[in-house]
This record gives sequence, C-alpha cells and structure tokens, in this order.
Amino acid sequence: MPTPETSTITVEIHDTVPLAVYSNADYVKCEAVHSSLPQISISDGAGKVIAVGEGPLIGGTWSYDGCTVPVVLSDVPAADIYIVTVAGENGTTGRKQAKRVGSAQTVRVEL
Repeated sequence: MPTPETSTITVEIHDTVPLAVYSNADYVKCEAVHSSLPQISISDGAGKVIAVGEGPLIGGTWSYDGCTVPVVLSDVPAADIYIVTVAGENGTTGRKQAKRVGSAQTVRVEL
C-alpha cells in the first residue's frame, strides 16, 4: 500500500494594526493577547478539516503594519485546494484559500 502524500504548510498569521490577537510590547516579538491561543484549521476544497493547530503564546516578528507569526503544520494530507482559517478568542477570523504547490508551502492569513 503506497504512503499517502502529505504537505508541510507554514501558516503565517499576520495580525494587522490595530492588533487583535497579538501584541508587541517590546516592538520586537509578538505575544498572544488572550489566554486562548489563535486556532488554525486547514480544510480541503470540499470543506473537510484535514489539519488543526494553534498559534504560539510568544513568537514571530513585529513590523510597521503588525505582527507576523509563523506556525508550521506537518503531515497535512495532500489536497488540490487548502482553505486555511485562523480564529482568535475575540471573534477575529481570517481565511485564505490556496492551491497546493508542492510538498511545502507558506500561506499568509490576514487578521
């Protein structure tokens, strides 16, 4: 039986100013605003959830327009289309649809 094809997807959570999910008290790294971390889900083109994860408490980088926090999800089942959703505790949600481009890719989700 062949091994199912998988991908590694780096989800870049980009929380734009005004910040809703992350803060940047030191203007260097980003820190989650709430005790509940941002939730990440990846669905295939049919809407079936194929991977889940969560953003870190601290990480990423600050720039003039917000915080960018990368989260790596490995062994995501291959799909032609990925729908990446990031949801914060305060109802802030971002969604991005992306075509599969190989065994590793980055998908940036704006909040």
